[in-house]
Amino acid sequence: MAGKYRLMPNESMILQESSVAHGGMFAIYTDDLMLTSLNLVCVNKGVFGNTKNVFVYPLSQIKMFNGKPQVMMGKLSNGTATLDVYLTSGECESFNFQAGNKRNIKKWIDAIISVVGGGDGQTGSGYDDDDYDSDTLVGAFREVGDELKDAGNEFLDALGFKPRKNAPKAAASVAGAVASERVSKKCMSCSAPLTGYRGQTVKCKYCDTEQTL
Repeated sequence: MAGKYRLMPNESMILQESSVAHGGMFAIYTDDLMLTSLNLVCVNKGVFGNTKNVFVYPLSQIKMFNGKPQVMMGKLSNGTATLDVYLTSGECESFNFQAGNKRNIKKWIDAIISVVGGGDGQTGSGYDDDDYDSDTLVGAFREVGDELKDAGNEFLDALGFKPRKNAPKAAASVAGAVASERVSKKCMSCSAPLTGYRGQTVKCKYCDTEQTL
């Protein structure tokens, strides 16, 4: 997996992953990503596995804010989650993983924060485990179950069966769902991702700015 990258005598391998896309929405999952004690390394490969480029990003060049490295979950225009690494040069390098994308992003964020410093690597990612359900069988079955439930309700409606007795309860449930709607936005100060419930006042984990979702 290491391609043509060679570790320095004082450098250790921390984490590595294959089948990584680097470079935006049209990138393909052919690259290798490595985190060492000194660098973040992306080995860019062709479709036949030949090494085309080796991109090395020193960890010392990751942008810091309030003592924390600016490494967070982003999103491509097609909705694909990305591992975004902000550099002191002003560039943002984005990566996404073919398998278990969101869980891998969390793992890499925690690992980079742990190596660079600025936290214990457990709270710096700015999101919770609910965000990773789409990468698991549990999430997949949950989505299928919801779709079947909706289809069943539509079928009963078409036959003229309507749960009139439960209508007030259903209305209350809908009202509760609206009141507890989960929303996501970017911090007004540092653009870090924020999640919570609509109308909730939250504090950014990166810059401590309080704001209402």
